Amino acid sequence: MHLAVGDVVRDRTDQALGTVAGLARHPDGPLVAFQVASELHIADPGDLDLVARAAVRATPRRNAARATGYVLAVLFAFVAGHSAREVGADWLLTFLAGVGGFSAVTTAVRWSARLVSPRRFRI
Repeated sequence: MHLAVGDVVRDRTDQALGTVAGLARHPDGPLVAFQVASELHIADPGDLDLVARAAVRATPRRNAARATGYVLAVLFAFVAGHSAREVGADWLLTFLAGVGGFSAVTTAVRWSARLVSPRRFRI
């Protein structure tokens, strides 16, 4: 199970619903600390059910970076298609060059967003 701080979990033993606050090390194995109201509960990861994932709110800086990435993707697709057309490619190869250029840049944008997103812990 992958958990991040802020995920909502439910304890099967007492049906307590709370948000993950962190991990605790124990000689028997890792334990998950989760907050219910103002109390801190500790439970075995096998006794927990994941109810909801914590969502990261998009910041204006992140939105601007993503929009810039998509503008660059469209520009790169145009340049790739135009270059293929100048070389003498058929319309299908020109189209596929544009799609390939767009896909290359959008894949890089998605992976960069994934690299800076919050980490999940495997327990």
